[in-house]
Amino acid sequence: MNKLSDDFLLEVYEKAIALDVDQEFINLLKQEMKRRKEIGHKYNQSASSPQS
Repeated sequence: MNKLSDDFLLEVYEKAIALDVDQEFINLLKQEMKRRKEIGHKYNQSASSPQS
C-alpha cells in the first residue's frame, strides 16, 4: 500500500465502503490511513473515522 497516493487510498476506501466489500479489506485500508495520519500524511480526523 505504500505505493498508493493518499488521495487514491482514500478513493479506494470510499469505493470499498460503497460496494460493501469484505470487512477485512476495509480494515486494512483503515489501518493504512491511520498509519499515514500518525506519520504526518494529509489525512484529517474525518477521513480516518468513517462509518464502520
